[in-house]
Amino acid sequence: MSAFGDIICALPVLRALRDEYPHIRIGWVVDARFKELVENDPAIDTVHVAPLSRWKKMARSPKQWPRLLAERRALKAELRRANYEVCVELQGILKSGFLARMAGCAKTVHMGSGRLAKRRWLFPGPRVEQDGPHAVDRMLPLARALGADTGNPRFDLHIPGDAQAYADAMFEAHDFQASGPLVALNPGAFAEHRMWPADRFVALARRLKDELDARIVVVGGPDDVDLAEGIVRDADVNALCTAGKTSLLQLAGVLSHCEALVTGDTGPQHMAYALGKKVVALFGPANPESTGPYGDEHIVIQKPFDCQPCYAHPTCDDYPCMKAIEVGEVVAAVREVLGR
Repeated sequence: MSAFGDIICALPVLRALRDEYPHIRIGWVVDARFKELVENDPAIDTVHVAPLSRWKKMARSPKQWPRLLAERRALKAELRRANYEVCVELQGILKSGFLARMAGCAKTVHMGSGRLAKRRWLFPGPRVEQDGPHAVDRMLPLARALGADTGNPRFDLHIPGDAQAYADAMFEAHDFQASGPLVALNPGAFAEHRMWPADRFVALARRLKDELDARIVVVGGPDDVDLAEGIVRDADVNALCTAGKTSLLQLAGVLSHCEALVTGDTGPQHMAYALGKKVVALFGPANPESTGPYGDEHIVIQKPFDCQPCYAHPTCDDYPCMKAIEVGEVVAAVREVLGR
C-alpha cells in the first residue's frame, strides 16, 4: 500500500503459498500506482485496485466525499463478493489494516511488528512474529503460519514479454563505447535524504568506465529525468539514460540486462536483488537491516552517525550521512560484488 519495494518484499509470501497450495484462489489488493507489478503475475488470480493516493486527495475536498464513499463501498462490495476465507495482512499499518477489515474474511493473520499492529481494534486476529528485521523476514512467517514452506524464499518477479522486449530494444539501439560489465546507477529517490549527491554519481560513472570498462546505464522514474540526464551529460561516458522512459516492469526489463546496481534506499534496489542482480546500496538515515538489499551477495555502505536511524523525518538539512560516502569506496564495492 505504500511503496513498490514493499510489493517486491512480499513476493516470497505469494510464492510460498502458491507452491504449497497450487489450487487455492489468491487475490491481491494493491494501490493503483503499483498494480502493473502484480496484474500479470501468473500466481495471482485476481487483482483488486485500491486507489488510496487518489482517495487521500479526495478526502481534502468535501465536494468529493460522496464520490469517495461510493468508491470505498464499491471496493468493499468487490472484496466481499470474492468470498475470501483468509486475509494475509502484510504491513501492520493503517492502510493495510483498513483494507483487511474491509475484506470481511473469517480469518485474518497480521504481521506482529507493524507500527499499529498492537491496536487490536484495528487488527483483530492472530499476530505472527517476525523472523528478523528485514521486511522479507517480517512477512514470510505469515505464509508459514498458514502451513507453507518458507525455507527457500523466491521472488520470481514476473516481467511480461512486451515489457522485456521494450527494454531489449533500448539496449539494442544504444552504441556503448565500452565492453565491460553493465552497471546501473539509480540516483533518484522519493526523499532527498536518501539521495547521494549527483556530482558523486558523475565521478562514479567516470571511474567505473575508466577502471572497469563498464557500460553505464542511468535509471529513474519520471521525477528523476533532469537529475539522470544531467549525470549522463556531465559524466560524458556514453551512458544509456532510461529515466522517465520506462514503466515499472520495463524498468525491471532494463535491470535484467545489468550485472549490478548502485542505488540509494529506494524501490529499484529491491527490484534488482529480486532479479538476481548484485546491489551496492548507499544508506544514510535509515536502517539497512530493515530495508536494505536481501541476501549476502550485496554490499551496503553506510557511515555511522549518532542520529541514525531517523527514517522519514531527518533532523538535519544537509544529510552529512549521505555525503560522507566517498566515490572510491563505491567503486571498490562495485568491483567486489561483480567478482562474487
